[in-house]
Amino acid sequence: MSGFHILIAAAMMLAGSQAGAIENPRDQDAALAGAQAGRLMNFGDIRNRVDARIGGKFLGCDCNPDAARYRMRYMRGNKIIEVDVDARTGNIIGTRK
Repeated sequence: MSGFHILIAAAMMLAGSQAGAIENPRDQDAALAGAQAGRLMNFGDIRNRVDARIGGKFLGCDCNPDAARYRMRYMRGNKIIEVDVDARTGNIIGTRK
């Protein structure tokens, strides 16, 4: 892992105000509205599902409500893992290390 990735991970951990929160407030509002309308799964349910499959420390996520996708970030060992998730089904679409 490069020094850059370690700095990013440390900054994310220090800046994270609430574990499990979507980082952009507008995206968070859109995700909540989508879940309330039945278009998207509840983020807590998605997070529980992905946590169980990926393991490691959850760092945060971004939401793209237009594409109905989450990009969730985890720290496992000394690696950051990005997980793309379908917000409608909670299914993992792909991962990047």
